[in-house]
Amino acid sequence: MEHESAVSLTPATGERLPPPTLPPQPTRLIDREEELTRLSDLLSQEDIRLLTLTGPGGVGKTRVAIAAVERVRERFPDGIWFVDLTPLSDPALVLPTIARVLGLREVPGRDPREAVTAFLRDRTSLLLLDNLEHLLAVVPALDALVAACPALTVLVTSREPLHLRREQVVELQPLITPGTQRSSWTVASQATMPAIELFVARAQAADADFALSSGNVEAVAELTRRLDGLPLAVELAAARTRLLDPAALLTRVEQGLALLRWDTPDLPPRHRTLRATLDWSYALLSSEEQAVFRRLAAFAGGFTLEAMAAVAATEELGVEPLDVVQGLVDKHLVRVLARAAGEAPRFGLLMTVREFARDRLAENGETDATRDRHLTHYLALAEQADQAMFGPDEERSLSQLDVEVDNLRLAQEWAITRGDVEAEWRLVAALALFWVFRGYLREGAERVAAALSRAYEAAPVLQARFLEGAGTLARWAGDDELAVARYEQSLAAAKAAGETALVAHVLGRLGVAAYVWGDVARARTLLAETLAKARAIDSGQMIGYAYVYLVLIAIGPHGTLRERERLRRELEEPAARLREAGVHRGLAVLLAAHARLLVEVDPVAAVAPLREALELARWLADPVIISFVPWLATVLMADHLPAEQLARVHGGIAVLVERSAAIGGRNLIDIFGAPHDRAALARMVAAARTSLGEEAFASAEAAGRALSLTAIVDELLAALEDEEGVIATWTQGAGLTRQPGGPLSPREREVLALLAEGLSNKAIAAALFVSPNTVKTHVASLLTKLGVDNRAQLAIIAAQRGLLD
Repeated sequence: MEHESAVSLTPATGERLPPPTLPPQPTRLIDREEELTRLSDLLSQEDIRLLTLTGPGGVGKTRVAIAAVERVRERFPDGIWFVDLTPLSDPALVLPTIARVLGLREVPGRDPREAVTAFLRDRTSLLLLDNLEHLLAVVPALDALVAACPALTVLVTSREPLHLRREQVVELQPLITPGTQRSSWTVASQATMPAIELFVARAQAADADFALSSGNVEAVAELTRRLDGLPLAVELAAARTRLLDPAALLTRVEQGLALLRWDTPDLPPRHRTLRATLDWSYALLSSEEQAVFRRLAAFAGGFTLEAMAAVAATEELGVEPLDVVQGLVDKHLVRVLARAAGEAPRFGLLMTVREFARDRLAENGETDATRDRHLTHYLALAEQADQAMFGPDEERSLSQLDVEVDNLRLAQEWAITRGDVEAEWRLVAALALFWVFRGYLREGAERVAAALSRAYEAAPVLQARFLEGAGTLARWAGDDELAVARYEQSLAAAKAAGETALVAHVLGRLGVAAYVWGDVARARTLLAETLAKARAIDSGQMIGYAYVYLVLIAIGPHGTLRERERLRRELEEPAARLREAGVHRGLAVLLAAHARLLVEVDPVAAVAPLREALELARWLADPVIISFVPWLATVLMADHLPAEQLARVHGGIAVLVERSAAIGGRNLIDIFGAPHDRAALARMVAAARTSLGEEAFASAEAAGRALSLTAIVDELLAALEDEEGVIATWTQGAGLTRQPGGPLSPREREVLALLAEGLSNKAIAAALFVSPNTVKTHVASLLTKLGVDNRAQLAIIAAQRGLLD
């Protein structure tokens, strides 16, 4: 079964996409042993498949759910996926978000429920859906998903039950606090009470010198009682021990409860206490800190220091963003989010805290201005990432957009709310490639349609960029007619704007679309025009990409001998230009295709570009584009791979192809995988099946289906270490179907010359110091390449074409 996403991406996820996992928890879980035991027992029962963990905000539902799932991890061998629903505001995004976490890309026109159901139907797996209470409209769809997937278990955290018949509800209560009758207990005895234990642990994190003593234990006990043992409230109070001792904290909380308590009868006391605690925490901030804090409500899914400075800690406040965020983290109003090594720190607000900040923002009349700044910041970020998409920073840019996707959605929604159609168009244009590479095809198409529905006369440059992105989304989704129409509109706008580089770029897109549509002659013409314009403006990136598509056409069924020989001589330049420009995806595909050409002409020279292509593919791990590289490498190396390894690699690549077909429409293999290469690989896989036997082959193939793209590439790179064996296989041409009309290798020309003199295979073998079987292989290749049926015709054709010189 699949245990890793093919990224993304990345790579995704592209995409580099992460494997199924549970988020690490920053602190030790206090108490909860009874709840954990009950939850883990329920999760271990096969007949309980929908479990809801309920409780008030701030009670620790997420922490307890994650800890319980960790205890039963072995019960779900096919995967455990954590889905954070906190950033979402639209129930319609729940299933697409689940699909995304599973590593699935959306198919335009197909309900994402179908893709998720198909993926999970036969898997013994668990989905942990965190914070569902604000998205309850999706509950019927989740119920249907559970019904359709007999081995699936869903664990939900929510402030209220889902009210489904199949649902098992577990209510999580606040931590136990000391009763007033226990005031005479010893310090050691009171220290074991869960709420006090939590307070002490968090107080010591804020102030290493803090200790529970006979002088403060009564104040601490009363404080936890006043806070009803609600973990978030206890933590917020404990964080203040650096400034106030427990007695002073208690006084403040008591004042806050009296003055700031919500008295609405439809809210439970616990919520009123949490609100009072938040009000109190907010009152302790300086006016500048308060302004920054309430403006942080504009973010969704976290923020960086740079974003905070642009949106919240603006210059007129005269504060240092790092100092302010550190203070807010210390006060537990802001939390530090997990991040990969080397990445900039990210921060976020708990949902209840964000709601509180949003109310304060509205009370101060700052909502519109703050969200305007948020839109400006994320529009600039999206456009910068788009400009870097075909350069050395493309992976970093994609990763940056990955983590900011919730903020980008929020910015787009605000642009629509404000009626800022220009900003909306600019965001769509900037994010089109991100949507393609990371699998948001449905969302991208909806954004395009929504923007086009609004009356707006875009400037020609913006119109060209918008329509080019719209065409690319349509092409990868499989709508060729729409893609061509939008590309042609984009080309007209680019010409009207006088943007030569943009014209060249769109011509290249049209060339690929023409090839996809089956008009190979028009594709060649358009790509030649792209190359000419790219040379006129000396754009190494566009020169390289023009050659990428030209060589992919040349190694396909429509390639000609003259075309392949010409490209073989020219490909060093575009590879160097792409390498210099840092365009890694294009370079990887170009190098793999170059190796495909060289295998039949100069096998020794084919090893280096194939190795570099695989190394780039391993780094990129992008299944939409880069899976073409290991696929083509498998075609070239299939006859050299041991049968079990070929079955394993074949299984892994089959999963990549299936995933693209199921969730994203197209894959580069679909577009440029030549039929004769597909047929050759199919024959060699069939031979491996026969050699291993059905049971052993199925076992190896199943193991391969669990491999990530990176692991598949590692297998091929390891096989390529046997350079002499690989080259020998290529030289003999065993297994690999030669392309009709392909270029003749130097050895084939020697065989052809001796054959034309009338020598037998045995005599030719003696003259060239090779085996008769090798000569037989070369003769078969010559018959295929020159398109004749017998040896006599070979000599005639060779003389006619001047191949004997």
